[in-house]
Amino acid sequence: MAKKKMKEAIREKQDGISSVSDAPLPEDTSLFDTHRPVPKAEGGIYDESTEVMLPTEHRDEHGNKPWLDNPEMIALRAIMQDYRTCQKLRIKVHNHRLAVGRDMDVLTEDIENMFINVMAEIEPLEEHFKKAGEKQLRKIKMPIVDLMMGIKGVGPIIAAEIVTLVDIQRARHASSLWKFVGFHTSAKDRYVKGVKGGGHKHLRSVMYILGACLMRAGNEDYTNVYYRRKAKTEKSEKTVMHKNRRKDEYVETAWKDVNPGRRHNDAIRIMVKHFLADLWFVWRTLDGLPTTPLYVEEHLGHTGIIRPAERGWGEEYK
Repeated sequence: MAKKKMKEAIREKQDGISSVSDAPLPEDTSLFDTHRPVPKAEGGIYDESTEVMLPTEHRDEHGNKPWLDNPEMIALRAIMQDYRTCQKLRIKVHNHRLAVGRDMDVLTEDIENMFINVMAEIEPLEEHFKKAGEKQLRKIKMPIVDLMMGIKGVGPIIAAEIVTLVDIQRARHASSLWKFVGFHTSAKDRYVKGVKGGGHKHLRSVMYILGACLMRAGNEDYTNVYYRRKAKTEKSEKTVMHKNRRKDEYVETAWKDVNPGRRHNDAIRIMVKHFLADLWFVWRTLDGLPTTPLYVEEHLGHTGIIRPAERGWGEEYK
């Protein structure tokens, strides 16, 4: 049975009322949720026990309480979401126009006129939300914000994205933060069919933008990591699964033989992992949360680990 039909049938069975309250369910099935009393992870399926309820009630049933409870932070997150909406639309229109300019696509006059009108509205709005986000960020009394922005290459928009998307209390280890972003493994292994995970897609995009910002700013504390990694992979015979786009399949390839773009992105990822490890340690320390050594230090015996204090985070973070 299609999900929509199933929702309609269960809503009718429940007399149009949520299974956990007296709240009436909307006519639009996309505005309420199905709930399996036995979670999917424990083998639960959609059957006669399935209920329908409001999304907020469904969230509470699973204990997924919103972690942002500071009104100023909630306002900042809303502003950043609006900023991203404008940014994505502008980029989409720009890319479409670029494809037309390269004779790779066509554009009707009606759509071109629509694009002109949309861009006339979107560009000022995007700038408005950017400034609003920077202004709202100054209202957030979080020491980690000032410390982040003290790192050469980290601006207010990057800082705002991080503090509104990352719940540092849930990241028990630096690797937990890497996994949340999606930097814990290769793209090929990040997504497993039927298994939840893969990392936060938008935050991962933000991290690649951060990598570019660190490079442009010439922050040698982190770019040195990039250049070391890239120099290593340019000569490495170690194999990696590399996608052959002509055949649309992954083949085992020596690092030195993969395309330069792959080695560049890999070096950016490693550099940003170093930044995230420093951020994790400093932020957890500031919030009085326990920290643990990096896996390579605690279990693999690596020495010479560069501490946040050596990268400009403050002498107390050694």
